[in-house]
Amino acid sequence: MSVSGGHRTPERDGLLLASLESKPVRDAVLVLAAMGLPAAAAGARYWLGVEGWGTGGEAGSLEAGSAFRNVLIGRGSLVPDWNSLDRAHTALTSLLGPASGESAAAVLTLLGWLEWARGRSSRADLCLSGALRVQPGYRLAQLLQALVMQGELPGWSQSPQTAWRGGGTG
Repeated sequence: MSVSGGHRTPERDGLLLASLESKPVRDAVLVLAAMGLPAAAAGARYWLGVEGWGTGGEAGSLEAGSAFRNVLIGRGSLVPDWNSLDRAHTALTSLLGPASGESAAAVLTLLGWLEWARGRSSRADLCLSGALRVQPGYRLAQLLQALVMQGELPGWSQSPQTAWRGGGTG
């Protein structure tokens, strides 16, 4: 999702924003940034198969689907790639200007997840509340906001060895 790896154009921004309206793509962007392409691809194939959108259910194992889900809900023993997540934050922030409607809700939700992953619940809540103002009932924003309101933080954000150290953006 690197927007900086080339010249930005309205067409390119539009394509990226339209892509984020696809829930499997949106979710895969987070896993891609946090854990890399193999984890994102395997998990997305699994979930596409489970949801009946493809044949990935048999190709991707339950293990891949579980790992994908664990990234999204901040569970497991994984350690996110903070440099990649910081770059994703920069890229997503740059898409806020041209975003509207569902794509704006997706961008704000992804930014909310990134802030939550960093252990910054207040900032996460601001982004998620913004997503829900733009698109009331936006499901992922609702689910993440429920985690934030319950005081849930990702496991990795609670350990000095795996927590975000603030070296990137925001």
